[in-house]
Amino acid sequence: EPKTAIKPVKEKKINALGHNERHILIIISNEQDAFLQESHLDLLVKILGACQLGLKDIALVNCCNHSVDYAILSETFKPVKIILFGVDLASLSFPLSFPEYQVQKYHSQTLLLVPSLEAMAGDDTIKRNVWDSLKKMFL
Repeated sequence: EPKTAIKPVKEKKINALGHNERHILIIISNEQDAFLQESHLDLLVKILGACQLGLKDIALVNCCNHSVDYAILSETFKPVKIILFGVDLASLSFPLSFPEYQVQKYHSQTLLLVPSLEAMAGDDTIKRNVWDSLKKMFL
C-alpha cells in the first residue's frame, strides 16, 4: 500500500521580497496577493525612500502565505527592526504586545506595529501617524 509522501517540516523556505541588506523585516498580512498590489507596493517604496531605504534593505514577508511565527521569522531574517503593517501580533505568537504607533524595543530589536498599507492609502491621518513613528525609528 503506497504511503503518501510527507513533506518534512524543516523545509522552511519563506518567500520574501527584498535583499534584507539592513535586516529590516516588514511583515504584512494580505490574502489577495503574493505580496502587495502595485499601488500599495508603490506606497511602501515611497515610505522606505523617505527613511533613506530601498527594497534592497528590507525583507518583506506576507504572513498569510506562510505558517510562520515570530521565532521562525527572527531566526530566518535576523532582523534588527521589524515593522508590522496591519498584522495581529498574537497570530505570529509575538512574545509581547504593544499599541499601534509605539516604537517598541525588545532585546536587540526595534518593533513597530502600524495599520495596513491598504488602510493607510486612503487616510492621511494614518499616514501622518505612521510617518511620525517611522521618524522615531529611523531618523
